[in-house]
Amino acid sequence: GAMARTTTGVDARSAELQAGQDSLFRINGIELSRSTNTVTDAVQGITLNLLEAEEGELVEVTINKDDTSALRDNISSFVNSFNTAMSLINEQYSFDEGTQSSGPLAGDSTILGLQTRLRTIVTSQVSGLDDGFNALVLVGVNFDRSGRLQVDDERLTEALNENLEQVRKLFVAQGSTSNNNIEFVSSNSNTRPGNYSIEVTQNAARASLLSNIEVNDALAEDETLSLVDKVTGKPTKIELSAGSTLDDIVARINAELSSEVAEVRRASIANTLDGNTAILASTAFADIFGASVQDGDTIRVNGTKHSGESVSRIFSIENATTTTVGDLLSEVRSMFGGQVSASMDAEGRIVITDNQVGNSNLTLTLIEQNEGGGSLNFGSIEVETEGRLALDITASNKDNRLSIDHNGFGVRNGFNVQSDIASLGLSSGEFTGSDVQ
Repeated sequence: GAMARTTTGVDARSAELQAGQDSLFRINGIELSRSTNTVTDAVQGITLNLLEAEEGELVEVTINKDDTSALRDNISSFVNSFNTAMSLINEQYSFDEGTQSSGPLAGDSTILGLQTRLRTIVTSQVSGLDDGFNALVLVGVNFDRSGRLQVDDERLTEALNENLEQVRKLFVAQGSTSNNNIEFVSSNSNTRPGNYSIEVTQNAARASLLSNIEVNDALAEDETLSLVDKVTGKPTKIELSAGSTLDDIVARINAELSSEVAEVRRASIANTLDGNTAILASTAFADIFGASVQDGDTIRVNGTKHSGESVSRIFSIENATTTTVGDLLSEVRSMFGGQVSASMDAEGRIVITDNQVGNSNLTLTLIEQNEGGGSLNFGSIEVETEGRLALDITASNKDNRLSIDHNGFGVRNGFNVQSDIASLGLSSGEFTGSDVQ
């Protein structure tokens, strides 16, 4: 029969018996909530299943982890490798009664010295370690009657369970300091064990430039701040507009320094239609003022991509009245596999822009062959803006003075300021950090 609607809206869909609620819990005094009862991100490496809630009840979770298994395996591997090496050495001393011959290196002083040195390493004490844990033989690694290395499992287990760190130090080069402000990082094969006294006479410092005047007024005229990062050698020009306050200037500088830039190259010669009007991408070659381009003229196009890969092509002007500059630009884009943008600027110059930011090997050279006797010339296509990544330099407002600081410490970090800006109290020069002494 016919159906009539009796209930509309939310009520028609509602079959909720109990409202859902996030799980609420506290770990080490920190309040947490999750939309699930399986918690995997509250304690690193641990999954908690919240099965039942009894408000106010404290549950102690104890984690026991065996840190000795990997070290025990490494010790066993070391013992096996040592015995393999010793067996190889002993084979050189063996004497075959049947052939009345001995091993090829029998009696060799070098291999005898090697055998002695290997045994000494196992039995000798390691300087700098605590007594009772400064030799392998003291933790259960020793020689049997046949001269093979063996592991005393009972003694090793006791040492690992009660003095794990002491045993680890027998196998891993470690260092400790008496002052928390100095941290031991690493050592190498040339490091000699022992105690060393360290005195810091000069802290490492960052390159810094602080304006010599307070900047309380807005800029009276446009200024250009030119910086070169010492680490990368990459320059940047920061245009500062008249009317900018110090905070505006700081924000503008930081925005430019933190940006990633694509390389831009621009031709040195501007071509026109009549000596004044700039050519366009749609301009036919025959219409370029003074070029006298003829049918069949060619242009050799050479370049390198962002990655440094070389590319080359010959562009032919089949019909000077119909072939356009845009056709040449399309050929350039095709040659670079679409990795660049090519266009004409308002002055009639070719502009090529890398489609990738960062350090770039982009180049473009146009060699106008002018087989028909003309004088077509786009000029050299030089860097206008170098591609780069963000520079590790930061500007700030320090008590109404402009401060520019390199974020890296030491003499290898710094920057150059290319020109004075009197209105900001900045002087040109090279500013470098200092190394710790």
